[in-house]
Amino acid sequence: MNPINLKTEFGDKWQIGLDEAANGRSDDPWNYVVRCRYGHLYPVDEGRIGAATDCTGVTLQKLAAMGGVHLFHDGEGGTNVVFPLAKLRYIARVMEPKSVRQPSPAQGATSAPGRLPENPLE
Repeated sequence: MNPINLKTEFGDKWQIGLDEAANGRSDDPWNYVVRCRYGHLYPVDEGRIGAATDCTGVTLQKLAAMGGVHLFHDGEGGTNVVFPLAKLRYIARVMEPKSVRQPSPAQGATSAPGRLPENPLE
């Protein structure tokens, strides 16, 4: 069973990191997490994703109120829920994944003079 590859699916839109237990194995899709304002998202299997919150309270209440979300672990410092991939857009509204930062055209222009040409013969 292969998990959803968060890096290939969402890496152009959201910040992808490695799980703390990855031990430098960055090529394994099981080790990718989507960094969020209130925790992170992680792969469960090919059709489900998990959300680990850094807090309880309102975040947990919002997640628990959604249909199809299974409370997996509830602790003092956070909660883990599992949900089908089809619910991701609703979960993302609660978890608030961090966006990939794209430089503005002005920022790109200021950094361009320091770049090496792609073709070294030019």
